[in-house]
Amino acid sequence: MSKKFEKSDFTGPLTAGERKSLPDADFAVPSKRAYPIDTPARARDALSRVSHNGTPDEKKMVCQAVAKRWPEIHEQHCGTHKT
Repeated sequence: MSKKFEKSDFTGPLTAGERKSLPDADFAVPSKRAYPIDTPARARDALSRVSHNGTPDEKKMVCQAVAKRWPEIHEQHCGTHKT
């Protein structure tokens, strides 16, 4: 079941303390605690950032994590599958 989201879900940039308090499951690359996807806005940002700066493995991990947690965002914003 997908989660509903709105633009108001964006909570702004994470402070160091907020980032530290997020569980590993809120990151698309938990081993590095990289690419937080805890909100819809951060999931979109993760897809954008990884497309420019990520390794092929990171791109795959972010794409899969966003698809699992935010299917609507994956469908609209994941450029990995577009030809």
